[in-house]
Amino acid sequence: MTETAATTATDSPQEAAIRARIDLSARWPVLFFLASAGFWLLAAMLAGIVANIKLLSPSFLGDWAAISYPRLHPMHISMLVYGFGINAGLGISIWLMARLCRQEVRGPFGYITAGVAWNTAITLGVLGVLAGFGSGADWLEFPRWVFPLMFLSYAIIAGKIFVMFLQRDAARPYVSVWFLLAALFAFPWLLLTAWVLIFLSPGAAVMSTAIATWYVGGMLMLFFVPLTLAITHYFIPKVSAKPLHSENIALFGLWGVLGLGAWSGMQRLMGGPLPAWMPAVSGTALLVFLIPALLVFINHIRTLKGAEDMVVMSPTLRFNVAAQWGFLVFAVIGAALSLLFFSRSAQFSQAVIGYWHTGLYGMFAMAAFGAIVFIMPRICGCEWFSAKQLRFQFWFSVYGAIALSLLGVLGGLWQGAMVFNLESDWRAVVETTRPYTTGRVIALMLIFLSNLVFVGNLWRMILRKGREAGSATLIHEPVEKTEPASPPAAGA
Repeated sequence: MTETAATTATDSPQEAAIRARIDLSARWPVLFFLASAGFWLLAAMLAGIVANIKLLSPSFLGDWAAISYPRLHPMHISMLVYGFGINAGLGISIWLMARLCRQEVRGPFGYITAGVAWNTAITLGVLGVLAGFGSGADWLEFPRWVFPLMFLSYAIIAGKIFVMFLQRDAARPYVSVWFLLAALFAFPWLLLTAWVLIFLSPGAAVMSTAIATWYVGGMLMLFFVPLTLAITHYFIPKVSAKPLHSENIALFGLWGVLGLGAWSGMQRLMGGPLPAWMPAVSGTALLVFLIPALLVFINHIRTLKGAEDMVVMSPTLRFNVAAQWGFLVFAVIGAALSLLFFSRSAQFSQAVIGYWHTGLYGMFAMAAFGAIVFIMPRICGCEWFSAKQLRFQFWFSVYGAIALSLLGVLGGLWQGAMVFNLESDWRAVVETTRPYTTGRVIALMLIFLSNLVFVGNLWRMILRKGREAGSATLIHEPVEKTEPASPPAAGA
């Protein structure tokens, strides 16, 4: 028996007791990874703010090399990907796999020990980048000796999660389980392949660049997209108490992700000294990916039909619906930037970073926030303190994500078009893109404020200082429908 959407309100006391035991067993590893994710999220956004200010005023905070843009920007992306993204993904995956496989989490301190090693590796990597020992490869900026520790610590955690799947009390796993497994196994494969081909047995410099772009595409399409869809396919039906509209469409989306995601990434190198088929296949894969992305989006919309009031009230549903929109926008931007008309202008511009932010924050972070809002009361025994603060976090995150994505992509396209025009002076390029950079600074500040509120509330929950357990904290309270007054009697 799998845990489907509409079971919460009608479960027997025995089922509720099983879920309570599972939640209790998962408490410490989940809290560790989510607390770590919150720390790295704030650090990443702070680094992003300073990095973009450095583009406007290189002398800001002095001329110390450690806080220059070439070091702060990769540090910002690395902390967002490995510090926030993977910590949050692992914490949520532990809880989801335990719930969906009806397995208590065994050896919780094994997870925490491996998690300490993982976060130690991230810390060493960040310090290495600050000290000037970065590799220069996108999303692989850490010194090469950090990656084996990352691989081993992650493999231990993912292996323990996989054991829960093998011991599952379900003959036919729910679709979210398959998305989780895809993400859990994709990351070590991508990391090991890129580490070997770039650092251990490097070939020509152009091939190292090609492998790095393939790695970035794979991380977005094979790790963050499946994690996002695992979360949304679980929480949208569960919280809305509506069965998933079509499991076949969900599985089609899974195979679309797996079949096309591994080919993505190299579209950025169109026109470069590579065999022409490599960027062409990557670009085609992202264009075709629009089909499963649109079908998955429609599947969720159909699932929510008749539950629109719950979307208004539930913070979990709001964040998950926002994540689905982010997923669709991410697919559209990826397809657009794969077209030769846009790619030749955007491939080495800020548009690429805008695309990354769309996937990392506009898509994955929104789904992660929704999952965390649902999970924390169940493992901490208290409710979120303030609906007003949840609303603040949601709207500032949404506005910030939209602005960050839009300004990054549009500003990058304009920047690339001017660079492509050989008559443009580099000073003119810098000056004309200043408004876009200024807008990104403001967007990152909005996101930082929303994340500061979120992490503060997260720690209040961890310390069990939230509202007394009882009714869930809703963004808006349900409106009670009253019977219309009886019509007055004739002649009254």
